[in-house]
Amino acid sequence: MVYRVYTIGIGTQGVAPIRDPISFQYQYMEVNIDEPILKQIAQMTGGQYFRATNNQALRKIYAEIDKMEKSRVEVREYKKFDENILFLVWLF
Repeated sequence: MVYRVYTIGIGTQGVAPIRDPISFQYQYMEVNIDEPILKQIAQMTGGQYFRATNNQALRKIYAEIDKMEKSRVEVREYKKFDENILFLVWLF
């Protein structure tokens, strides 16, 4: 079975504030996402590359992928019954 891979680059363009876990001070660091490799992975598998710069954009990306990847799922349901007739017969 062949799977499509949808890659998502997450982060702002340029620099982003990163909080130091010890001092709780913010430092600005450059955001480096290897977009060419993410695009290549998506292309090789028939998927698509997306870029999310905030939570709202990420939600939209997930919704778009969800629309593209609808598939049928077969569900089987089983029910277990316990027969308690012997208990009733024993009472009479």
